[in-house]
Amino acid sequence: MLIVHVVVVIDSLAGGGAEKVMLTLLQTLQQQGQVCTLILLDNARDYTIPDNLDVRCFNAKKYWTLKQKAKAFKPFVEAISQEKGEIGLLLSNLDKSNRLVSTINHPKSYYVVHNSVTDALKTRRKHPVAWLRMRRAIQSLTAKRIIAVSHGVKEGLAASTLAYPASVTTIYNPVNIDEVKALANAKQGSLPSKPYLIHVGRVAKQKRHDVLFEALSKTQTDIDLVCLCRNVKKARRIAQRYGVEDRVIFPSFQQNPYPWIKQAKALVLSSDFEGFAMVLVESLVCETPVISTDCNYGPREILTGPLAQKLVPVGDVNQLAAQMDIAASDAQAFVDSPILSCIEAQNVARQYLALAQ
Repeated sequence: MLIVHVVVVIDSLAGGGAEKVMLTLLQTLQQQGQVCTLILLDNARDYTIPDNLDVRCFNAKKYWTLKQKAKAFKPFVEAISQEKGEIGLLLSNLDKSNRLVSTINHPKSYYVVHNSVTDALKTRRKHPVAWLRMRRAIQSLTAKRIIAVSHGVKEGLAASTLAYPASVTTIYNPVNIDEVKALANAKQGSLPSKPYLIHVGRVAKQKRHDVLFEALSKTQTDIDLVCLCRNVKKARRIAQRYGVEDRVIFPSFQQNPYPWIKQAKALVLSSDFEGFAMVLVESLVCETPVISTDCNYGPREILTGPLAQKLVPVGDVNQLAAQMDIAASDAQAFVDSPILSCIEAQNVARQYLALAQ
């Protein structure tokens, strides 16, 4: 078996989807006998690190400019290569990491794009500095080899005039199905005793908590909603705006969200856009029904066949509320998705390793 030194570079391990995906990938690669290193630009950690995973912090905050960071980052990477063996695959994730990794032009580098580049940029329009930084990060993907986490993301990159990649390969996000099922059955003493719906995701404009809570306010049933997020204060303020604070349960960020998902009547996704919508797949693995806005990317690749009936137009609070009422009142038969055969972690890890050959 070919042994590859795989290095993942990511902004931090703050509780987001990309971070979780890369930890799953690295854990799986290590189980396959590969040599793995995780480089963080910021040491923030909301996730438990897999056993024996080598984590290095570059501490990008020490440097003021991208040029200064690049000058220090190249020898930092070279030192890891000399210590642990030549890097056979370097995977960069998220904007800060992409800009920095692009400056060193490593011959084995790939850039994993987790979101719609054009839609993500639009969310920064009211913040000129953040908008410019994101635009530069997207432009840094020109002439680079890209891994898109869905076919929709790949199509979006092809249609964009912001970057002109050398190549784009689609590899779905990995899920350790057996592990998710085991974690979903773990004891969790603080679960609500009453039926509830659930939403899992950071409090960001893209996720549209305003649409979620407005739809909840329009439901005909009085079912509660569990909201798993880090920024509880911000989410609570939005819930107050729509008069549903007393119906929303805020357990805060959960290292293991799966018992919460498994016991829910349905998981609700209210986003304007997604790259893949990993939480929908995880919900299906837990055999929990799902409701989702029909984003350009992700949900419509996951919710196919009969599941497509659970897609509602983006921003349509009335249809979202109607689907929430159906979930609250019916004992729905679980419907599987063909995509589950495409996202098993061992198979996805092999797809990544093939890039190193």
